[in-house]
Parts: sequence; C-alpha cells; structure tokens
Amino acid sequence: NSGVFLMGLYEVQVLDSYQNDTYPDGQAAAVYGQVLQHAPDNVTAAAKLASCYIKLGEIEAAAEVLNGLPADAEKDPDVVSARAAQS
Repeated sequence: NSGVFLMGLYEVQVLDSYQNDTYPDGQAAAVYGQVLQHAPDNVTAAAKLASCYIKLGEIEAAAEVLNGLPADAEKDPDVVSARAAQS
C-alpha cells in the first residue's frame, strides 16, 4: 500500500490487490459502481461492472446492468464483450 501525490495537493492510496483475498467480492466492481453513482450514463463503467459481476458468478446482476443501458450502447465494444461473456 502506498500513496501517489497529484498536483502536489492530493494523495491517492494505491493497493496492489491482484490475487489478494482482502476484496473477495470484487474491488473493481466497487470502483465501477462508484463511477456509475457519479456518472450514470457512463457506458464503459456499466459494461465493466457487468463483466466483473459475470466473473464473480453474479449473472443476474450483470444482466440487470446491461439491460439498463440505452439501445445505442449495444454497439460499444465493452458491452459486446460483456454480452458475449454472459453466454
């Protein structure tokens, strides 16, 4: 765990969580969820959140996220990838 300073004012903590059981419910899913709270129209974050859910075996949660996207988002490469992973 270490920090990175931005603009000499803000410190962002960095945690190497690769193969770390500290976040078994999906640290990335939590981050994408936070992004969507602030930017609910962020198609990339929604698709990545769905992908996280799929990897966690939470298929229904992934479907809920993907089915809530606008029709024009279906062509987005991240959405296409998440839909393919659902199958």
